[in-house]
Amino acid sequence: MYMWCVAGASLWGPYKNIWTTVENALRRRQPEAVHVLDLLLKKHKPDFISLFKNPAKSPQQHEMIQKASTEGIAIKGQQGTRLLPEALIKETFILSDLFNIGEVAAVELLLAGESRDLCVTSGGRWDPQVFAACR
Repeated sequence: MYMWCVAGASLWGPYKNIWTTVENALRRRQPEAVHVLDLLLKKHKPDFISLFKNPAKSPQQHEMIQKASTEGIAIKGQQGTRLLPEALIKETFILSDLFNIGEVAAVELLLAGESRDLCVTSGGRWDPQVFAACR
C-alpha cells in the first residue's frame, strides 16, 4: 500500500465506504447492500446537507494557514502537524477567495487533490495498480 494514499484515508474513509456500498447495491445488486446503503445515507444525512454550505472564512484560519510554512498545521485525518510550502499557501488563499470558503477547507481540498493526483499517476503515466491501491 502506498503511504501517500493512506494518509488521506481517514479523512475520506466514511465516504469511500458509502461509495463501496453504492457499488455493491447498484452495480453488483447485492440485496444486503441496499439496507446498509439506507442506513449509511441516514447516518451521513448532515454531511450531505452541509455540502451546500461552504465553511465560512475567518481571520483565525487565515493566520493559521499563513504560519503553516514555519509552524505547521494539523490536517484532519493525519497525526501531528505538517509544514506547508509557500506555493501551497498561496494557492490556498486564491482558492479560498475564489470560492469564498474557509482557508482550512481550501487547504484540505488542495491536499486531497494532490493526493488523488499522486494516486492516478506513476511517472506521469496512468497506473491502474496505483489507482486501485488508493481506492
